[in-house]
Amino acid sequence: MPIMDGFKATKKIKDYFSSSNIFVGGGCNSDFEDDGSENFKQVPVIVALSASELDSQLIEQCRECGFDDWMSSPLNCQLLKQ
Repeated sequence: MPIMDGFKATKKIKDYFSSSNIFVGGGCNSDFEDDGSENFKQVPVIVALSASELDSQLIEQCRECGFDDWMSSPLNCQLLKQ
């Protein structure tokens, strides 16, 4: 990404959704439903995709930035659906 990398972008997105002036619903497995309020925001699920094998240091960096999951390419569509 020309302006910021995926770690910074994910951190900014997660920080936005954790601000105190909005109600935050969970990700794709959430029991929350949109109540019609303009303050309701559905938290996006963010999955990191790496061109190389993910080592423990990279996985920890993904966790710290707020990624919901991570995968190495080539992308396995069946694994992504899970």
